Amino acid sequence: MKRRFRSRLPAVLSARASALSGAFDASPVRALTAGVLITVLFFFWAGWALWSSNVALVRIGRDDLRIEQLGGTIVHLDEVLTMSARMAAATGDPQWEQRYRIFEPELEAAIAAAMSLAPESVIESGATRTDRANKALVALENRAFHLVQRGDTEGAVRVLSSDTYAAQKKSYAAGVDETMRAIRRRIETDLSAQSRVLLGLLVAAALSLSLLLLAWFAVLRLLRRHLATLRRAQDELDHRVNNTLAAVQSIADLTVAASSSLDEFDETFRGRLSALARMHSAMKNNDWSALGLHELVELSIGPYHGNGERVSISGEAVEIELASLRSVGLSLHELATNAAKYGALSTVSGTVDVSWRVDAGVEGRRLHLTWTESDGPPVAESRRCGFGSRFIEQTVPYELGGDVRLSFPETGVRC
Repeated sequence: MKRRFRSRLPAVLSARASALSGAFDASPVRALTAGVLITVLFFFWAGWALWSSNVALVRIGRDDLRIEQLGGTIVHLDEVLTMSARMAAATGDPQWEQRYRIFEPELEAAIAAAMSLAPESVIESGATRTDRANKALVALENRAFHLVQRGDTEGAVRVLSSDTYAAQKKSYAAGVDETMRAIRRRIETDLSAQSRVLLGLLVAAALSLSLLLLAWFAVLRLLRRHLATLRRAQDELDHRVNNTLAAVQSIADLTVAASSSLDEFDETFRGRLSALARMHSAMKNNDWSALGLHELVELSIGPYHGNGERVSISGEAVEIELASLRSVGLSLHELATNAAKYGALSTVSGTVDVSWRVDAGVEGRRLHLTWTESDGPPVAESRRCGFGSRFIEQTVPYELGGDVRLSFPETGVRC
């Protein structure tokens, strides 16, 4: 029987340890999860912001390099076309017209690429001006080529040397220059805006990092408190287990001494262990805090008093601390077991009255609890010195610091 009890004890202790650990694990786990989530979100936001800023800077740099290349290309091709037209007019050689026709599409493509980088306002003004001048220049140059084809090179030279041609060249150059300046201003504006964005990102990142560090500091403090609480809970669990094992050992020793047979020992010992288990369950359900005396009395008498009409329980609200709960509960259990076997609760007419009061004295408040049995069978002489009597008379003075007055009148036990 002892081996069976010991084999179940590790499982019981493991279950209690798991319950205590679970009670303290929820809050730190949530805090740690929140900290990790906030950290991941922060680095995701910081990475996305840096990537977006880098993309914008790369685009600005690419546009700047592209506009420099396009500006040089447009100036070069414009000179190539002008020189080709003038050389054709001066020499009458058709190869210069062929050269003109080769580079003409390249100039148009370069101008179109530059316009794609320009703001809308510049496209509406500068592009119109450049396009008008370009069309006029192309018309004059085509007229010069037509005169060359007819053999009138002098007429072609006059066309390309005219004030009209020079004015259109000037207008064309001014339009291209205006477009290029506008594009560069837009690039500078974008670069300045991106610099402000980067500065804002750095400030936001610094503030966010500071808040993140504070959050992690709070999480670490919570974890330290949790670990300290868990250590205290484990120490408390060890203390309770040791006390419980000592109580079980004491109950077993006293039960063996008072039992005349193995069957009697088995029945009595099981009853006392059940009472101890009920008290532990009540303490666990009450979050290991003090238990009301009324609840403790009902817990101890519960298995014996049926529908409750034969047991009267009265008294003011009193809380029994954990250190005293087991001794008070087992004492009540012994009285209830004795009443159920031999006393008032062993007959249909017997009654039990449990009452208490709290008196304030010089040494502090003291609890006075009275157990009175009535209308039961006459008290036998053999009931005066049983295990229950010895347990109560030893436990109350030594563990509770109280006094016991246990009497056995024929009308029923009074304690």
